[in-house]
Amino acid sequence: MVKKTLLDEYDRIYMSRESAIESIIEAAHDRDIVVGTTGMLSRELFELRKKREEGHERDFLTVGSMGHASSIALGIALHKKNRRIVCLDGDGSVLMHMGSLATVAQHSPPNFVHIVLNNGAHDSVGGQPTAAERSSFSITGLALAAGYKHTWVCCTHDEIVNSIRTIEQNGIHGPHLVEIKISRGSRKDLGRPTRSPVQNKVDFMHFLAINGDS
Repeated sequence: MVKKTLLDEYDRIYMSRESAIESIIEAAHDRDIVVGTTGMLSRELFELRKKREEGHERDFLTVGSMGHASSIALGIALHKKNRRIVCLDGDGSVLMHMGSLATVAQHSPPNFVHIVLNNGAHDSVGGQPTAAERSSFSITGLALAAGYKHTWVCCTHDEIVNSIRTIEQNGIHGPHLVEIKISRGSRKDLGRPTRSPVQNKVDFMHFLAINGDS
């Protein structure tokens, strides 16, 4: 008999990453700038934009650069002060470059929303458990200790939407971190982005330019 693990329990009770990303998209503003981490997350984000008949220009997909999404998002947040920057990250990526949490907090951009989708595993490269699989491990605790202003932990669609809209409607200054507990795995028929990184970059730069200087 195979012993059940905490990750098996995650898979049973939590929503999928793709469902969580769709909830985030629903709650986000059209002018929000999105930076997605490498792997399955960016692939799902790309396909969700297609499904919703939305353009890809608002999303920067951090292809092949695990752990760097928050640093890229920070640079944009510091230069686009009148826009909200939404960084979609994973627990494995955050752990790979934990020093980025301190760097974000040091610069303290009020328009920075760091969303960490946590399934306790390196889902894109084999599903190996991360340190975040332990119930005693707290991503929000790390963020607060580093100097983030506010944190939330979400497990459902309504919690995700409410946390993101609360930030916007109440004008709360960040940086913020929203941890979303999700299950492992992805659709078997999940495709890959059909646009090249260069096309993504050009469209993204245009989106930044046409929606205000800062």
